[in-house]
Amino acid sequence: MVLKHTLTANSGILFAVAAVCVLGFFAVSNKECVCPASSQFQGLERVVRELKELKEHVQPAETGRFGLARSFRNGTIDGEQYVFVGTSAGIATVAVGGGAWNLIPSPKGAWNTPMSVALDGSTSVVAGCLGGVVWLGTIRNATSADFTELPAITCAVVAINPNDKSHFLYSNATGWQTWESTDGGRTVHNLHHPTGSFYVAIDRQGWYYTGAEAGAYRSMDRGKTWQAYVVQMVWEHVLIGIPK
Repeated sequence: MVLKHTLTANSGILFAVAAVCVLGFFAVSNKECVCPASSQFQGLERVVRELKELKEHVQPAETGRFGLARSFRNGTIDGEQYVFVGTSAGIATVAVGGGAWNLIPSPKGAWNTPMSVALDGSTSVVAGCLGGVVWLGTIRNATSADFTELPAITCAVVAINPNDKSHFLYSNATGWQTWESTDGGRTVHNLHHPTGSFYVAIDRQGWYYTGAEAGAYRSMDRGKTWQAYVVQMVWEHVLIGIPK
């Protein structure tokens, strides 16, 4: 399900809900927010508390025909800001300023893994792990993209650098190691992460992040060294503390 709420503040929050559980939330530079999620996780207690306060003002967006929504990102199409939502049918798209929801059909089944986005001039490049391998797609408009499959790169999760469409991290499907490509997938190398990793991410300042049952890590030097976060796993939620 995707939910939508109009905030009174200058920035919006994307948040994900299924039943009463929160998967995550994401900020957008607009008063409108759209919100997807899954029942496996609960978000931070603060978000849950705020959602309870907002529940009377939240309404479903027109995305039910696209199936389950699992991830969402800010993106750009033809110079205009959009929200991209990974769904069972593909990538749902809507302009941040409002308008109709559209769908970019998935090239390989449901978009169940986290989606990431890189800026490419006036448009965006999306990355995802679909069917167990890396896929990259250049967004052409709100209903189409040019997708490229990288069948030799098996993955669990992939994360593209938001500032460089040729650079991405991925966790491999066996061994749960963190790998990197800086040339669009032509070559890859193992970053020799100190533990197994499942989730990977790159932020806009170029820092790397990983997460798995062994804990969460951050690298501020392109994977040369990693700083561990204190992680306490409990049934209800995950608490991430300050770096050691």
